[in-house]
Amino acid sequence: MRRVDCHMHFWTLAMEPHYSLWMTPDLKVLYGDYGPRDAQPLMAKNDV
Repeated sequence: MRRVDCHMHFWTLAMEPHYSLWMTPDLKVLYGDYGPRDAQPLMAKNDV
């Protein structure tokens, strides 16, 4: 049996004002909104 020990961070930039202190568009892949729906295709692709 394969196990994955992880956790995920979900965020909405507009809902978290403190993100603007460090998260800027130059962070490219991180600069956006992420939720459970974004994780589902990646998990399915990797049999998680």
